[in-house]
Amino acid sequence: MPSSTRLWYFINYFCYSFKTISPQSSMALQIKYDTLPNKSLRVTLTGRLDAVTSDQLDQFITTQTAQPIENLIFNLQNLQFVSSAGLRIFAKSRKLMKAKKGKTLFINLQPQVQKVFDLVKAVQWTMYLPTIRS
Repeated sequence: MPSSTRLWYFINYFCYSFKTISPQSSMALQIKYDTLPNKSLRVTLTGRLDAVTSDQLDQFITTQTAQPIENLIFNLQNLQFVSSAGLRIFAKSRKLMKAKKGKTLFINLQPQVQKVFDLVKAVQWTMYLPTIRS
């Protein structure tokens, strides 16, 4: 096969590879929430929390922490992935709640998410629990 043909195949393969990992192919982040009787807001995240989806959570948290809540509880049972952009949103949430003398809690962490929290020593700046009953 001539080198120009190999180059053409390589370029097409390379371009195709980028199309498959584009932001449009990342799973969307779904945010569900409910207010609990003790002035707590439980936020359930489903999907991936990364650079593409972190703005969505940031806007949501900024709006919700303006409400009179004392505890912000993140249920991460269905969160498949968290990037550094997602961790920044969690840190910002903690800061917003601390300013209100409230707490930020994380429950039902998946093993891959727990590992990220452990690697960045997130335990030092927040609390996570196995379940909401804890």
